[in-house]
Amino acid sequence: MSPGRRGSDIGNRPCHSRPSFPTVLILEDEAAVRRSLARYLHASGYAVKEASDVDQAFAALQRGGFQAVILDVGVPDPTGLGRTGLEVLAHLHEGGRSVPLCVIVFTGYPLTEAQEGLISRCRARIVYKPETYETLLRCLEEPTGAA
Repeated sequence: MSPGRRGSDIGNRPCHSRPSFPTVLILEDEAAVRRSLARYLHASGYAVKEASDVDQAFAALQRGGFQAVILDVGVPDPTGLGRTGLEVLAHLHEGGRSVPLCVIVFTGYPLTEAQEGLISRCRARIVYKPETYETLLRCLEEPTGAA
């Protein structure tokens, strides 16, 4: 099925039905990277929501509806508390009932042993930049049922 076709019949479905394509939240502070990744995933058949900081990510997650989250570690915290993408990951893990099927930590920086331990405990995957978007897509496909 082509990427454009996946959502083409959405207007004909009842409101309560689940879309046939997964919805992904992207938490990335670099606008060019976030938009480029969003376009790539959308062209691959995913619905995409974007967040550029920790508070936007928490607000989006509170609204729900995500089957996957791609998050960067080093994102701004508008509160000045120094929260990172890993706090979002920990929140997802602790939240229980609405945990996305797939969480990918997409980072360009080396992680500490403690950070890697948290990611492992939360059953998230790590993809290091500058890996290609195809790598992220492969990580998303099986757990979200898009394969």
